[in-house]
Amino acid sequence: MRKILSRVIATGLTLMLVSNCHENKHLTQEEGMVYLNLFNKDNKVIFQYDKNSKTLLPYFTVPSPDKCWINSAVMGPTGEMMAASCYCRLLKEQDCDNNPKGYYIIYLIEIADRKIIAKLKHGFRFRFSPGGDSIVYDSTHFPGEDGGCKPPPDYEYGIWAYNIKKKKVTKIDTTGILPLEYAWSEHDGNIYITDYSNVIRYNVAEAKSEKVDTKAIHYSPDGKYYFGQADPIIFRVSGNQPMQEFNDKIREKYGSFSFVAWVLGGRAILLDVNKPQHDAKILFDMEKGEVIQRFYGAVRSCNRAGTECIVFPLFLNDKGVLAIRLDVIDIIKINEPVHNKP
Repeated sequence: MRKILSRVIATGLTLMLVSNCHENKHLTQEEGMVYLNLFNKDNKVIFQYDKNSKTLLPYFTVPSPDKCWINSAVMGPTGEMMAASCYCRLLKEQDCDNNPKGYYIIYLIEIADRKIIAKLKHGFRFRFSPGGDSIVYDSTHFPGEDGGCKPPPDYEYGIWAYNIKKKKVTKIDTTGILPLEYAWSEHDGNIYITDYSNVIRYNVAEAKSEKVDTKAIHYSPDGKYYFGQADPIIFRVSGNQPMQEFNDKIREKYGSFSFVAWVLGGRAILLDVNKPQHDAKILFDMEKGEVIQRFYGAVRSCNRAGTECIVFPLFLNDKGVLAIRLDVIDIIKINEPVHNKP
């Protein structure tokens, strides 16, 4: 069995973790605390779980809870700040009838006093900077856009960088690509944006965008490797070539694979694989060129050091089918040579 450091059970509730592994540099665990977004039918509250006392207490409630809901939340890398993306409705009816249906908004929250220090209107997705002093976010979607609804008032399409200390918003030039995914990379401090065919690097220091000859945006923290998400392949930065031997070795034994997180400071990559079954995870050591850990479940977050991850475990449902259990999370140790099964 895997080594479970702590288990959270929230009977009657569904757990949605603050942060996810595509932002594995961002903490969900700090000073023994884990922050969770718990919901049954409302999805309006972030809870704080104390790993030591095993207590679960409300931490933050979305403003205007009669019309707003929390979509996702991420803790910044220093543990001092949290960002929560919310949806707020403008209409009670489902049919917008060519009117604005609602808007997205990102709240920046100081962890210590739970104070909202910034409201980023129309912000949908977001990533903290490695130092936690800025955030990149996009306004590339608005509620009801697929159903013929109008955009909300003062909506503007784009990707933006917000400096928290200076309270300054800068629009990032993405000319030439449709911005589908982005990351604020720890290895050089720049923002990478992709349409899965092309990549733009936004040089934060110079406030300048430029196309680069790389295939993806998920760089390891040490800058030695990156992972191509659209075409799942591990690349070595030096020479900008795929690490074919590693890719073939993983694919031959574990089938198709996709990126979850860089862990252990970039020494290893955590991958989702489809063999021997769905929701299998492997930890591949980039120095040894071999799998050093395997476990099962849905990984939702890792700490900044990449030494612990939070996992939704699997269970056999009443139909005898393996499914993810959403009212339980396990905090597990990374790099333990263990193989767990549900």
